[in-house]
Amino acid sequence: MPTKCLFVIAILFIMGSTKSEAQIEEIRAINALSVNIKLLTTFSISCEAFDKSLKNQIKSRIITDKDSISALAGFISKPKYSKSNKNVDVRIKLICDKSNGEKIEVCTDGRKLILVNGRLIKENKKFLTFIKALVGQ
Repeated sequence: MPTKCLFVIAILFIMGSTKSEAQIEEIRAINALSVNIKLLTTFSISCEAFDKSLKNQIKSRIITDKDSISALAGFISKPKYSKSNKNVDVRIKLICDKSNGEKIEVCTDGRKLILVNGRLIKENKKFLTFIKALVGQ
């Protein structure tokens, strides 16, 4: 009986690790766009308007490092979404290019709030610290 239980646990572990490896392989590159987090604007900048509204101040960086992609995939694989709907004044935007042509967008104000594909997630300090490190802030 204990052998059967261990076998089932081993299969579940292998299936779980295969899924995360597949998610990592799906993301080919991350286009990291950012402005100074302390930048003041007269109006709030949405994730959709970020590129156009701040185009003269955006720093862009393409990330292809597998460790960075793996870490990001871990954060976005199963985000815990917030029940509230807050306006995010975006200062950092990550565009993840997947091998199937789809894109995943992660936007943050750099202080507290993070959106994944337009949906607010629960506060996650580790994820926010990771995002800021990706763009050098």
